[in-house]
Amino acid sequence: MAKASATNATPGGKTRVRIVVCGGKGTGKSSLIVTAATDSFPANVPPVLPPTRLPEEFYPDRVPITIIDTSSSTEDRGRLSEELRRADAVVLTYACDRPETLEELSELWLNSLTISLEYWSSLVAS
Repeated sequence: MAKASATNATPGGKTRVRIVVCGGKGTGKSSLIVTAATDSFPANVPPVLPPTRLPEEFYPDRVPITIIDTSSSTEDRGRLSEELRRADAVVLTYACDRPETLEELSELWLNSLTISLEYWSSLVAS
């Protein structure tokens, strides 16, 4: 899911993209981010990563991409809402071996995105 325009202009004509990764506990959010950043699958990762900037040389346009990991804890819903407002794109995760996490996508996570839509010009889903 992404905005129609997933970039923000910065001084000097460069662009950047801010991607927020959301999903239930244990659905692989942090593992997905570390794998994207290092091109290898980690054995152990912390529960929530700090903002992770992908190397610009990974992409032909050298666009700075920052990936934001989120907590699935209900205590962190305020921070999640703020991150969703600031996002250029959102990745929702679920665990294939835990069907309840797929149900959570429609019941909880898509609702969170709908609330944040007032800040986005469009939402693309597939």
